[in-house]
Amino acid sequence: MQDSSNIIHTLSSETINQIAAGEVVQRPSSVVKELMENAIDAGADKIDVVIQDAGRTLVQVVDNGKGMSAQDSVKAFERHATSKINGASDLYALTTMGFRGEALASIAAVSRVELKTRREADELGSRVEINGGELASQEFISCACGTQILVKDLFYNIPVRRKFLKKNETELRSILNVFQQIALVYPSIRFTLSHNGTSLFSLEKENYRQRISSVCGSKTGKELLPINVDTVLARISGFVSTPESAVKKQPSQYFFVNGRYIQHPYFAKAVQLGYEKILPADVKPQFFIYFDVDPDKIDVNIHPTKTEVKFEDEQALFSIIVAAVKEALASSNAMPSLLFDQEDRIEIPVTPADFSTLKTPPVTHNSNYNPFSSTRPAHASGSSFSAPHKQSVEGWESLYDSVKCPPANDDPAPFEAVPDVAADLKPQFKGFVYGGKYIVCSSDAGVLFVNSYRASVRVAYDRFMAMLSSGSSSGQMLMFPEILELTPLENSVFAENRASFEAVGYSFEPFGPTAYQVVSVPSMVADSDAVAIIKENVKDSESKDVALELKERLVRSLAIKSAGRTSVESAEAAGRLTDELNRSSMPAFTPDGLPVFFTLSIDDIKKHIG
Repeated sequence: MQDSSNIIHTLSSETINQIAAGEVVQRPSSVVKELMENAIDAGADKIDVVIQDAGRTLVQVVDNGKGMSAQDSVKAFERHATSKINGASDLYALTTMGFRGEALASIAAVSRVELKTRREADELGSRVEINGGELASQEFISCACGTQILVKDLFYNIPVRRKFLKKNETELRSILNVFQQIALVYPSIRFTLSHNGTSLFSLEKENYRQRISSVCGSKTGKELLPINVDTVLARISGFVSTPESAVKKQPSQYFFVNGRYIQHPYFAKAVQLGYEKILPADVKPQFFIYFDVDPDKIDVNIHPTKTEVKFEDEQALFSIIVAAVKEALASSNAMPSLLFDQEDRIEIPVTPADFSTLKTPPVTHNSNYNPFSSTRPAHASGSSFSAPHKQSVEGWESLYDSVKCPPANDDPAPFEAVPDVAADLKPQFKGFVYGGKYIVCSSDAGVLFVNSYRASVRVAYDRFMAMLSSGSSSGQMLMFPEILELTPLENSVFAENRASFEAVGYSFEPFGPTAYQVVSVPSMVADSDAVAIIKENVKDSESKDVALELKERLVRSLAIKSAGRTSVESAEAAGRLTDELNRSSMPAFTPDGLPVFFTLSIDDIKKHIG
């Protein structure tokens, strides 16, 4: 008789497969990754990937690899069925992409799968259909050598998982990232990728530098320095960027180990250290670094996605990477060297042997010079020296009179130069400009010191936001259109957010599959580098999901560009700027939260100078 108090039971195979699928198949890009890796392990030199609706409706991968027998085509969908390993000891001698035997079983558990495969030696191939992990049919068919697998209706049987997929643009970017990670490490394989009938990638067989150019853009490919180090620990090869091509946001940084893309923050720090004293701390180099390591010196079995790898000699490899990067920079003259080139050197005249011919240079001085005199003697004729510019303080008396003095305070607060965020604090220009940067003016609260650059950023930001709200963008046509070249990944971001760029004054015309002519730009930044601004905002949005965020960043960057050309050296210009600042909804701060001005109250002044 069974004890009713027992609460532990064995899960069904269907539930087990769905739990396992949650670890392996997190989103459509997981399916693309697993199927492409299987095709590589099958020895294919041509792999075609077809996507519909960012993988929700269909993920199809076709390869010309060795294919499978009829029996293997069914067995491949069983959990932990693999041709890659036979025992635990094989885990430390891996040379293949996959090895756990969970990929196909996990994919089939959460989708409808159709597989067509044939080996070269077989006359007929095999067709297998599996729905939700259950074998639906199997038959012999005539098909090409290799394997074709279709994954349809992902997560159809787990509606909750399907509901939490992100929008198509975001899922497509994830697929493009996975595709690039694999394509960059296998340049000897032809890859194609299409989405909803549109070709995104068509990569022919090429070398590593050419493949980087094809995937990440020709500009990136041209600005790379080769590295090549062969040690007993590993062979390290690849490319690092020149200092000029380093970027602040979203750099292309790739590590590959034995043909597998990995993430390794520790080694990324080593590359950054190689640029020490060459790049600012907030600028990141781009790199594509390939490790060839003895398989028993690494452990790839520490993460379900196999993107984390543990090395046996990480500290030694860290030092090797730093040295390799510095050597690449030095060989390209990007790093200063202590060895001076003797060719074309300047000839320094030799001192004559007869020192009697040397004459002491004449020294003149003004015996009447008095540093405390109210009038200074005139400078010698031809002298380039001029007295420092002394800012006129004429008008201080009227400025002081225009300030309304608050009631005296017996115990005034200590002086603090902090921004005043009172909603009713409005600077009125009654004063002067100091150094072309600071506007000194008055308000009901006291004397205000306004940073003219930050004030210009705030004013420009409000103008652009008003354009976005009203839809009345002001664009200026370019006499010579600029060419905007994008990678497929950048183009997917741009297509999603193109309306945001057009809303502030940009306009575009097609110039190729992933290229455009920029025919007009916002009139407020007409002389700025349009391509640089667009690419910077596109790059910054690759990991973002909300188009509104791009609008905010775009307007902020345009405001900064516009403010960079603002000059307030005259009182008239200062008056116009403070008038516009008064009309701002938030005059005290820039869009980044930096203070635009601070207030010096009469109490503060009296405390310091009476």
